[in-house]
Amino acid sequence: MIHFSVLGPLRVRSAAAEISLSGPKQRIALATLLLHANERVSADRLIARMWDGDESPNARAALQTHLTRLRRALGDPGLIQTFDGGYTISVTADSLDLLRYREIIRRSQRSGPAEELAALTEAMALCGEPLLTNVPSETLHREEVSLLVEEQLRTLERWSELHLEWGRPEQGIAVLRSATARHPYRERLWANLILALQRSGRQAEAMETYQSVTHRLLEDLGVSPGEPLRRAHRSILVADECEVADAPMTPQQLPSGIAHFTGRLAELARLDRLVADPPGRSEIVVIGGPGGAGKSALAVHWAHQVIDRFPGGQLYLNLRGFGPGAPMDPKVAIETLLRAMGVSATSLSADLDARAAMLRSTLAGRRMLLLLDNARDSAQVRPLLPGANSLVLVTSRNQLRGLAARDGARRLSLDPLTPPESLELLEKVIGARQVANERDAAVRLVKLCDGLPLALSVIAERAHRGGGLARIVSALEDEKARLEQFGIGEDDPMADLNTALLWSYRALTAPVARMFRLLGLHPAGDLSLKAAAALADVAPREAGALLDHLVAAHLVKQVQPDRFELHDLVHLYATGRAVEEETAGERDAAVDRLLDWYLYTVVEADRQMLPHRVRDFVEPRTSRILPLTFDDHRQARNWLEREYHCLRSVIAWAAANGRAGHAWRISIGMTTFFDRYIPWHDGLEFTRSALRAAEIAAEPAGQGFTLNSLGCVHFDMGEHEIALSRFKQSLSRFRQAGHARGEAMLLGNLGLVHGELGDTAEGRRCLERALTLYESLGGQYGIAHLLDNLGIVSHLAGDHELAVEYYRRALTATASNGNTDLHGDIWRNLGRAYVALRDWRRALRCFREAVALYQGKGNRRWLAMCLIDLGRALADAGRREPARGVLLSALAELKAMDDPRVGEVATILETL
Repeated sequence: MIHFSVLGPLRVRSAAAEISLSGPKQRIALATLLLHANERVSADRLIARMWDGDESPNARAALQTHLTRLRRALGDPGLIQTFDGGYTISVTADSLDLLRYREIIRRSQRSGPAEELAALTEAMALCGEPLLTNVPSETLHREEVSLLVEEQLRTLERWSELHLEWGRPEQGIAVLRSATARHPYRERLWANLILALQRSGRQAEAMETYQSVTHRLLEDLGVSPGEPLRRAHRSILVADECEVADAPMTPQQLPSGIAHFTGRLAELARLDRLVADPPGRSEIVVIGGPGGAGKSALAVHWAHQVIDRFPGGQLYLNLRGFGPGAPMDPKVAIETLLRAMGVSATSLSADLDARAAMLRSTLAGRRMLLLLDNARDSAQVRPLLPGANSLVLVTSRNQLRGLAARDGARRLSLDPLTPPESLELLEKVIGARQVANERDAAVRLVKLCDGLPLALSVIAERAHRGGGLARIVSALEDEKARLEQFGIGEDDPMADLNTALLWSYRALTAPVARMFRLLGLHPAGDLSLKAAAALADVAPREAGALLDHLVAAHLVKQVQPDRFELHDLVHLYATGRAVEEETAGERDAAVDRLLDWYLYTVVEADRQMLPHRVRDFVEPRTSRILPLTFDDHRQARNWLEREYHCLRSVIAWAAANGRAGHAWRISIGMTTFFDRYIPWHDGLEFTRSALRAAEIAAEPAGQGFTLNSLGCVHFDMGEHEIALSRFKQSLSRFRQAGHARGEAMLLGNLGLVHGELGDTAEGRRCLERALTLYESLGGQYGIAHLLDNLGIVSHLAGDHELAVEYYRRALTATASNGNTDLHGDIWRNLGRAYVALRDWRRALRCFREAVALYQGKGNRRWLAMCLIDLGRALADAGRREPARGVLLSALAELKAMDDPRVGEVATILETL
C-alpha cells in the first residue's frame, strides 16, 4: 500500500521506501487530487493549479503527460482514474493522513470532553506546518490550502480550550506559542495562550502576552482587542476567573431549594434510577401532574441533590406553558438559554432549526442539567434538547407523550401528597407540636386541600400566623360547602386551591392585599421590584416590604434579589381579585403606571445609547412615574437584555388590550438596541408588531415612525426597493399628521435610498429639501445627519472631493453641540471617500477612528461593516496579511449575525 501525507510537506511512501516525485507539476497535480480524495477533479481545476492561471495552449495535452508520469512514479496505474473530463484518486483513511485526520475529528464530536480531548490530541499529532511547502502553486495555496489551515486552526482552538477545562493548561503553552507566531492575528489562540499562562501560575507572562498582542493589533490593524482577549485579560486581573476564552459560560441557574419540601421519597428514588446511566447520551425526564401538585418543587429539590454530576452547569427556564400570556416561543427559549451560556443575541439565525443546532453545538461536550419548567407541549420542548451527555428535566401539566414516543423521554406522574406526607408538610410549616395538639383539624385540613402542596403551604402559613387550625378548617369547610351548593368546585381539585388562596388572601393587611391584586394585572407575572412599585404607585422600599409579606405568605416567589414571580394559578387568582375589588378606573390607572414605567425606562436606556436622538415619538404622553436611570450605555444595554422577553410580553399585551399607543412607543424606543445588538429578523418582527399597534391606535405619526424603522432595517439589509416603499409610506403618514420633523427625517432617508438606487440627482433634491426643513426647525442633530447623507450621495455620484467637504462639515456640526452619536458613521464614510481618492493614509486613519468609536459603544453590527472597509483599504494599500486578519474578523462577526453580506466578504478574502 502507498501512504500519502498532505498535513505538512507532500510525502509519498511505499512499504519499501520514500517515493520521489521529480517534477513540480506532478506534485501540484497529486496534492490537488489528494485534497479532494475520492472526488472528481476537473481537468480545468488541475490546469489552473499547475500553471497558476498562466497555462499554455497545449496545457491539456501537457496535463495528460504529467499524469502519465505521475502514475508511473507511483507504480500503480489504476490509482488515478480518468472519467468525464476529470480525474480522481482512490484512497482510504489508512493511506491518506487527511482522511484519517477528519475521521478522528468526526469521532471527537460524538464524545464526552475527556474522550474529545484525547481524539483531538491524536488528530493534531498527524499535522505539521507549514502545509505543502514543496508544492509550488500560488492558486492551490490560496484556494485550497488556506481552507485546510482554517480547519486545523479550529481544531487547535478547540483542543486548547479542552486542555484549559479538562487537561493540564501548562501542556498547551508551547503549542499555542508556536501557533500564535504563525498566525499573529488569531485572537482566540492568543486568548487561550494567555489563559494557559495565567492558570499555570505565570501571571506576569500572561499580562506581558496580552499587552504584546494588543499593541500588535493596534499598530498593524488599528483595532482594539475583541471579546476573547478581553475575557482573558479579566482572568489575569481576577485570580479566580474560570471562563475559557470565547467558550460558553458555566451557568448556575437553579432556583433556590424549597425550604419546606416534604415526602416524595418514592419519586426521588425513581428519579435516581431513571438517570443512573453513565454519561454519554442525553436523558430526558418529564414530571407531569396537575397545577399546584409540586412538580417544580420536586424537580428543583432533586436537581440540587445531583448538582455535582453536572460540572458543565445548570440552566433553568420557565416556558410559561400554562399561565398569563402566550407560552414562550421555542426560538425565544433557545435565545434565552444561549444568552445564559454567554452567546450574543446577534449570533442567532431567524430559523428555528438553525437556532436549535447552535444550542446543541454550544452545549456539546459539557455535562449539563436543563430544567425546563411549565412546558406546554412536546413541540415547545423538542428544539431545546441537547445532543448528548446532559440531563433534561421537564415539568408540565401535559403528559408530553410525543416526547416519550419520539425522543425517548421517561415519564414520572406526580400524584397528590399522601395524607402522611401532607401532615409532615404541615409540621414543617407550623411545627409538630401544633399539629399534635390539633390532630383532628390537621387531618381535616389535609383532606380539604386534596394533597396539593401549594394549597397546604398557603393555608399552613395562615394558621402559623394565628387563629389555630380548627377555626381555619371550619371556615374553609363552610366556604367549600357554599361553592359546591352553587355548583362551583365540585370534584375540582382547583377549587381547594382557590379556597386556600381566599383564606390566605383574607389574612393580608389592606396594603399587602392591594399589592397582591395589582400584581395580577401584570402581563407576565414576572417583574422587578421597581416595576411592582410603579404598578402599586408606592416607593421601591415600600414595595419591597409589601412583597416580603407576600413571599412569606407563599403567594409570591422571590427568584432574584429584586425580581419576583407568581405561580400561574396564583396569578390567575390575583387577577380575579383585582377585577372584583378594584374599580375599572383603578385598574386602568395601575396598568397605565406600569406601561409608563416600561416606556420611560426604555427611553432612558435609549438615551444612554444614543444621547442626541430626538424622542418626540413619546408625545403627547407624559408620566409622573419615575423611570430607572442608567450610568452608561453598558448598564442600559444590560437592563434591556434582562427585560427583553418581559418587554415582548408587555408589548404584545398592550397591543391586544387597548394600550396600542404604549405598545408601538415602547418598540420604537428600543430601535437603537435592535440596530446594534439584535438580529435583523427579530428587529423586523418587533417593528412589524409596532406598526400593527400604531394602526390599531389610529395614530398616523406612530405609523410614520414604525414604517420609517422598517425602511431603515430593509435599507441596512441592502433591500433598497423595499426600503424606498416603506419610506414613501412613512412620509405620507407624517404629512398626514402634520409632523414637520418626521417629514424632514423621511426626506433625508429618501435622499439616501435614491442615491443608493442610482438616482443621485433626486437624492440631492430630497436632501436639500430636508436640510431646509431642519434649519427652520433648529434641529442640529438632523442637520448633521443630512450633511453626512449629502456626503454619501456625492460619493455615490463620483464627486469624492465634495463628499469629503460634506463629511467634514458634518463632523463640525456634531462637535459644535457635543453630539458624538454620529461620529463613527461620519469617520467611516470619510474613510470611504479617501479610498476613492486613493489617499490610503487618511483613509486608514478615518477607519481606525470609526472602529474605536464603534467598539467603545459596543456597536457590533457597524463595527463589522467598518472592518470590511478597513480590510479593503489595507489590501489596496498593499498590506495583504493585516487585511486578511481584519476581514476574517469581519467575516466572523457577520456570520454570527446571520448577515447576508457574508458572501461579499468571503469573495474579497479569496482575492487575497
